[in-house]
Amino acid sequence: MLSAGARPNEQGECDSNLKYAAGTSMAAPVVSGTAAKIRQYFRQGYYPSGEKNSDDAYPNPSGGLLKAVLLNGAQALLGVDNVIRGGGVTPSAPYDNNQGFGRLSLQDSVYLAGKTNVQLKIWDRESVPDGGTNTYDVTIDKSGGCQSKDLSVTLVWMEEGSPSGCTACVLHDLDLSVSFRGKTYHPNGRSSPDRTNNSERVVINGVQDGETATISVNAHNIAKSDQTYALVATACFNGVANTLEGENVFGLQSAAPSTSLSPSDSPSESAQPSSQPSLTPSAQPSSQPSLTPQPSSSSQPSSSSSSQPSSSSWPSALPSTSGEPSSSGQPSSQPSSEPSLHPSSSGKPSSCSSGPQTASYDESLGVPLCSFGSACDSGDILNGRGTMNGGNEPNQPNTLNSCTDGNWGTYHFDESIDRIVVRRASDGEDDCDLTEGDDVTITATVWCWRTGNSDFIDFYYASDALSPVWTKIGNRQKCPGGGEQNMTASYTLPQGSIQAVRANMMLRSTTPTAANCTNGGYDDTDDLVITVTPLPSSQPSSSSQPSSSSWPSALPSPSTSGEPSSQPSLTPSQSAEPSSEPSLNPSSSGQPSSWP
Repeated sequence: MLSAGARPNEQGECDSNLKYAAGTSMAAPVVSGTAAKIRQYFRQGYYPSGEKNSDDAYPNPSGGLLKAVLLNGAQALLGVDNVIRGGGVTPSAPYDNNQGFGRLSLQDSVYLAGKTNVQLKIWDRESVPDGGTNTYDVTIDKSGGCQSKDLSVTLVWMEEGSPSGCTACVLHDLDLSVSFRGKTYHPNGRSSPDRTNNSERVVINGVQDGETATISVNAHNIAKSDQTYALVATACFNGVANTLEGENVFGLQSAAPSTSLSPSDSPSESAQPSSQPSLTPSAQPSSQPSLTPQPSSSSQPSSSSSSQPSSSSWPSALPSTSGEPSSSGQPSSQPSSEPSLHPSSSGKPSSCSSGPQTASYDESLGVPLCSFGSACDSGDILNGRGTMNGGNEPNQPNTLNSCTDGNWGTYHFDESIDRIVVRRASDGEDDCDLTEGDDVTITATVWCWRTGNSDFIDFYYASDALSPVWTKIGNRQKCPGGGEQNMTASYTLPQGSIQAVRANMMLRSTTPTAANCTNGGYDDTDDLVITVTPLPSSQPSSSSQPSSSSWPSALPSPSTSGEPSSQPSLTPSQSAEPSSEPSLNPSSSGQPSSWP
């Protein structure tokens, strides 16, 4: 057992003595300790201001009030973990026999000024006569800065012991209901009054500033003249906002995903954009990734326009059709908007200036995509998993086919893939764009559950992201430990201009589906699309027809007709006669071609 201030994995915190345990033996002390803290909260005068004030001390809160506060802030669970007993995960919903009212959360139960997200109203030792009804109006007030979107109301009363062998054992049946926007809400997930339990809760989502709800407590059938009870409500009741900025009241890491995976020690505030692309996410992602380097900044339009506009909504990867060489004869310090007239001496394409890229979400593909670059980083786009508690993955599931994410668990306690980076396996001597034939490494930043012994990950690649056929990379890997881990796999980029990589994380080693993913409640599958530069071809294309792909071809097909092409050729001329247009590649004879 740890104290509230203990920090796991830090020297001096008794890490070797930590032990995982579950069951009622663990739940009982947690509930008892939490109830003791709530009693202290009232006795020391934290209610209603959220700050310690002896004038507000409530020396004797009832047991019913403590129970009502505990239940009222409980948070729903998506499943029950049976892994420690060799089983799986049992799906669960609020008020079922697996979780009841949910997981205890003091932060959602009491009000501490500037440190919690809700304010609290209580009515203790209230009394209602048999057949009578008490009503309470509560108005949502967000003027102090509170941003909670929920209203939670809980009623608790103490029952006397029932006779042996009873079938209807509630002797004093009270009914809780809440009227809001013309609708009556009944407790415990029911559509009618609860005749079984002496603890009843109503939760209403999406309440707005200034709206009023009416809470009713009705004595439906009691065995004496009146019945006492405790009533609790939490929502925004003119309290100040939580100012902890990403930490909860206990100083633990927030469940919300971080907005930066690589924070700078001294972030730049320059108003000028960086001349180099960043591997960390942009504050404002581009609405459409570029597939080619940006055009020249010249204020004059090009004198040569494409003879056929692209039918694709994607920017064309085709070079300009202008065949005129530069008039200066000198190399430019800026990237040329025209293809080079000579191949690079390194054997690589000359597009070596894009640098590392951060992906933007592509709506048509449904995944993050990088334009040409020496590396591709998903940034924050993949952070989290499905709709897991505290870590909803943006644009989930971020896969190219039918794979879906599991929604069970809590962010950075249970499994998630948070980031994928593809870069050249060896840094090399330049920042040339990723090119067919390059050896690359995929690095997936993942969160592994507990010790990591139950978590596994598969890596895949596809040479065509538009019609992916997945090839597995290496063997399945087990998490090397718990918490954040970087898992890697290496492979050689095949042919293909628009490729994809995939990481599939799973709880326990599971056979993937035909789509090469697993669909367990804690599993996460994420894809990243990369744009790859083709190697220069020494032979002309055998196809005389334009590509049927909706993506533009990076190399136009040469003409096979006897007539000279109206466009410059990207491959050596095969004609015995000199071409009427300049060739963009050297003559196959090894001699320079003659310009007209």
